[in-house]
Amino acid sequence: MHPHLCPIGKGRPALSGQRAFTLVELLVVIAIIGILAGILIPVVSRVRTSARTAVCQSNLRQIGVAIHLYIGDNKGYFPGPLLYGVGQDYKKRNDVENQDLFALIGPYMSLPEAESESRIAPAGICPGWLAAMSATPEDQRGIVYVLNHNLHDPDNPGGATWSPWGRKGNNNKNGVKPLTRLTSSQLSRGWALQDTDMKSLGDTVGSASTLGNCPPEPVHRNRRNTLYFDGHVGSSPVPNNFPSDI
Repeated sequence: MHPHLCPIGKGRPALSGQRAFTLVELLVVIAIIGILAGILIPVVSRVRTSARTAVCQSNLRQIGVAIHLYIGDNKGYFPGPLLYGVGQDYKKRNDVENQDLFALIGPYMSLPEAESESRIAPAGICPGWLAAMSATPEDQRGIVYVLNHNLHDPDNPGGATWSPWGRKGNNNKNGVKPLTRLTSSQLSRGWALQDTDMKSLGDTVGSASTLGNCPPEPVHRNRRNTLYFDGHVGSSPVPNNFPSDI
């Protein structure tokens, strides 16, 4: 036989010091992985929620800037008359007393001009809303934010409310109002726009069927992102049910 050839199975170095995992060791490894997953998954979820909140607040700041630019170019008057709800889509409506917010402030956000067909406003897309609705911007329409149409006159806090955005009907008696109509307290503490859900609709905007599709629960856990009339953005604790006492 050739000196460099040997029968199969012979001449191989013996394995030493190696053994398979025991069942107990495998169970320990699986348990450790489970513990780590239990720690990491909530952390990742909180980070994701914080990121969604930050994007939503950035969107509200953009909307606030555009609203104030519109006011500056329109003799101090708010955009309107407007629908109660604000979504990611907008279009030019035949009903001049029920306009989409983005159709009016779009030029200040570099949005395409409103037409009869719906267009998408990126600032109207809250990632928290999309996650809550299991939706993508392309396949889901609904109410993402809601406007505050219920303000009180400080001299008559128990009287009828009024809307800076205008309300339909009454021969335009409830038309859009100037920014100067708001008191300093209303400017700094009054909410102008806020993200919405089914739990927060009752006392300000009526039944959910009026607004269409919106999430059943707050999309940012225990807070709702809020744009105030003076343009700053914050968040309100849940429940706040859109307080209209300012």
